[in-house]
Amino acid sequence: MMSMSIVSGRVISSTGRLKMWPVLGVSLMVVALTLLSGIGVSTPSWWTALLMLLFGAGLGTSMQPMSLTMQNALPARDMGVATASAAFFRQMGGTLGTGVFLSVLFGAVPERITSAFRRRPGTPAFQAALADPAVRANPVDQAVLSALSDGSGLSNGTIGAMALGDTSFIGHLDRRLALPFLQGYSGAMSLTFLSGAAVLVVALALVVFLPRVTLRKMSGLETRRARRPPRRALSFPRRCSRGSGQGS
Repeated sequence: MMSMSIVSGRVISSTGRLKMWPVLGVSLMVVALTLLSGIGVSTPSWWTALLMLLFGAGLGTSMQPMSLTMQNALPARDMGVATASAAFFRQMGGTLGTGVFLSVLFGAVPERITSAFRRRPGTPAFQAALADPAVRANPVDQAVLSALSDGSGLSNGTIGAMALGDTSFIGHLDRRLALPFLQGYSGAMSLTFLSGAAVLVVALALVVFLPRVTLRKMSGLETRRARRPPRRALSFPRRCSRGSGQGS
């Protein structure tokens, strides 16, 4: 993010062109979120990190050029208002977006976990876990087994709601019992990433229709000074010297 902000700033300073950078940045974020929606439990960490790097590059490519576009589209006297408004709405959008997307994530987690457990009972690995004495002796595993034993955990969604609070118990579960929880969270994250990509597609459509703005060659203060009318020099009448008055 920081490196692309620096690169885009240097290129904009040399060329004066602004519009291409927000379009490029939002496009990179759409691609990154679309690819992130396909990650799963077995996805390697390096691929996830690479996609996060791609998203950060898009964010750095779009944020600063968008601020520059706003500052250069308005008169010099309104540059401070434009900068403050951009920072304010960016903070409000970040707060609102965090709340909305976390609601999407945790709203989808119980149903995804329950669906993952419904698909697991027929697999040999899951049946072996249910019959494993070590699994039955583990108190953490017993809570999951008791929710699955009578089927009530699947019918009323109790098994999925277990992961809405403290999720540290998943790390102590047997791998075969923990896998449906991981798959449920992975599926909910995929839905969240796709929702973010859909919002960014709308943002991309808006950015494409932004007017072309040329970078100013002078700062806001220099522009205001250049537009001020020149001050007229004050002239004072010259006083006659005492010697010249006596000679006359």
